[in-house]
Amino acid sequence: SLKVTDLQIDGRRVMELLGSRPGRQIGEVLDYLLEQVLDDPGLNRPEALESLVLRWRDQGLDGKKVPLSK
Repeated sequence: SLKVTDLQIDGRRVMELLGSRPGRQIGEVLDYLLEQVLDDPGLNRPEALESLVLRWRDQGLDGKKVPLSK
């Protein structure tokens, strides 16, 4: 089974994208990304994950699944 450490982006990149510091929110975003990748392993690409991070930020997602437009 995949773990957060298997994602193609890490917490540092998430912090860069969100302009935030280390904290619980970064862990929540990484958990959200892992859920998405477990549902669709094809999303485990840096570009797709970065897009999901930005969508998470823009839509204020709280773990809700949003399909990535292809």
